Amino acid sequence: MLLTSSQQQVLNTIIQVGTQRGLTTEQIIRVASVAELESTLRPDCPDNRWGAGGLFQYKDETWNGSRFQGSKFNAQDATNAFITDMLKYEKEYNLSSNDVEQRIARMEKKGIEGTLENYICYRHNRDLGETEKMADKLAFDPEGRFNEIGTYIEPNYVPGPNNPSNHYGLLPSNDLSGLPDMMNTCRNLFNTATVTPSPIILDLDGDGVETTNFKDGAYFDHDG
Repeated sequence: MLLTSSQQQVLNTIIQVGTQRGLTTEQIIRVASVAELESTLRPDCPDNRWGAGGLFQYKDETWNGSRFQGSKFNAQDATNAFITDMLKYEKEYNLSSNDVEQRIARMEKKGIEGTLENYICYRHNRDLGETEKMADKLAFDPEGRFNEIGTYIEPNYVPGPNNPSNHYGLLPSNDLSGLPDMMNTCRNLFNTATVTPSPIILDLDGDGVETTNFKDGAYFDHDG
């Protein structure tokens, strides 16, 4: 099943917004997959019987209560809103509080694997029955839709300057494994700075000054 031109346009919007928000390729595919599950990539998807509508099927009370900007039926506005929610859910999942463990336990009791993707779906729609259906589609992909979405996004995604995969010293929000090393590096640099002499030199006799190599333990600021 090929993506329609309108669905490709929606994916392009998701890629653009995701890049601006500093998401990784994996995160952008995750956003697009939820949009596919919720509305088959249709920003104009009408309100269902529960009053949920738009690309990510937000209810009016959720949209208005969260003070999201714009309209839930606008692809860019809805994507921005969902990314805000998703990043919060990813942070929750990684911190693994008692509330998170209880949610995952409820999921697993229903036979839903406690993956990050499934957790995001559960937090977004707040219904175990719907989450179970979504989890099955994500796991088995009977129509190949999610594979098709990933295949489309990967070559069309160009990391932006705010993207953590661009070696700007940031960590992806869903990967905290490098945080201890980063903290140790910052701590070591700070400790080194506190004990490294940085002398002020006065040329009292007017014949110039001589400095030593920084490896000798002192840093001289030559250009002010």
